[in-house]
Amino acid sequence: MLAPAIRSAPTPLARIGRVSEPLFFRIAILISLTSIPAFPQGFGAGAAVAIGKRGESVELTRTLPPIVDLAGQRVSVETNGASGVPRDVIDQLTIRARAVMAKSGYSIEIVSANAQRAVRCMIPLFELTDTRKEQQSGTAMEQFVVVKGNMAAIIDVLDPRTDRTLDTETLKTTYEKWFKINLNEPGQSQGVNINIRKKNRKLTNERVPTLQEKYALVTEGIVTKLAEAFVPPPQSFNVPLPRRILRPLSLMANRGEWAELREAAQNRNPLAKPEEDSYRVYLIGLAAEALAYKDRHNAAEATKLLSDAIQYYAKAKELKAVEKAYATATARAQEALDRYNRIKPASVQP
Repeated sequence: MLAPAIRSAPTPLARIGRVSEPLFFRIAILISLTSIPAFPQGFGAGAAVAIGKRGESVELTRTLPPIVDLAGQRVSVETNGASGVPRDVIDQLTIRARAVMAKSGYSIEIVSANAQRAVRCMIPLFELTDTRKEQQSGTAMEQFVVVKGNMAAIIDVLDPRTDRTLDTETLKTTYEKWFKINLNEPGQSQGVNINIRKKNRKLTNERVPTLQEKYALVTEGIVTKLAEAFVPPPQSFNVPLPRRILRPLSLMANRGEWAELREAAQNRNPLAKPEEDSYRVYLIGLAAEALAYKDRHNAAEATKLLSDAIQYYAKAKELKAVEKAYATATARAQEALDRYNRIKPASVQP
């Protein structure tokens, strides 16, 4: 007679083995989600960083006020140089300064007589050198011509009717560039710093500029600074915006709703952690800065808004000192405030 079969109770492990596949995957997903660390408030894209996404930003555009307002006036431009300054440098600065002012969008008329304002440039220093240098690159020795230049210019803006000086600026510039000499394929090109091409192949070397072109390269640094002082061009900056909890406020910045953003960020309850609340404080400063650029013709209001922005940026940095964007924002707003503080009073304007 056969003994009856004995059935043992299933072990806990055996029970687990019979868990249905859909349930098993749901449990696995739940475990993986609970193991993901919480992303702190910041400029980053949070969990999206894992798939290569960057944080959000908005473009901030400003035009700084000129130190002396030449808009809509007849302006004469003259240049002189100290002994030893090449005549070609003097002529180039005159030509470029006149061109930049005439095409600046400030409705300036360049004249030689009956000027309402006179811009007089004096070049006390002009230095230009070029030397040959060698540099090891792998097994080859590459040769370069190194062009260096130093230049200074004293710019006086006067009222020619009274010969009264309205402003004086001392501008300085330096130039240095290494031009590689390709002894095997010198190539042919026109102009300065144009990449040489041969049979549709882009070479790494550039033609060494002529003497006149070297003069122009150094002089252009002074021309740029002259324009920044008296006919400032628009400037654009990509500034970061916080995500996560503060993203609704950042969307206001993207829409250009700066007054609404300033009020909303000020009225919002501070975030629990000081380092995370620094981003809310930063947004208050950013809104104040943007409003200053929007109302740039009102110097008194722009100055107040920029001062507010700097204070909020400093507060944000106190809350989170490691956030580099706060120092960048402070420097940008301080540069604008310094310019407003340098504007000549209306008594010396026409």
